[in-house]
Amino acid sequence: MKLVFAAADGGFLGDVKVKIGDAKGDTVLQAHCLSPWLLVDLAPGSYKIEAMCAAGLAAELPAERRTAGISRERTTRFPEIAN
Repeated sequence: MKLVFAAADGGFLGDVKVKIGDAKGDTVLQAHCLSPWLLVDLAPGSYKIEAMCAAGLAAELPAERRTAGISRERTTRFPEIAN
C-alpha cells in the first residue's frame, strides 16, 4: 500500500505520524514519516489508518481492506493546511 500525504491544495506534506491498526485493534505499524509517501506491505485483512501532521491535525482514513496481490494508493489530505 502506498500512502500519500497532502495539504488542502494537493501539495505534498511531510513530517506525518502514522498509526495502522488491525481489525482487533492491535497496532501493526507506527511510524514517523518525513517524506510525503509511505510504502507499507500489509498482510491481507482490514486496517484502520490514522495520520497526524506536524501542526497537530489528525486525519483518519476509512477502514482499508487489504487483498492479496493488489496494491493500492491512498491520499490523506489535511484540509486545514495550505502550502
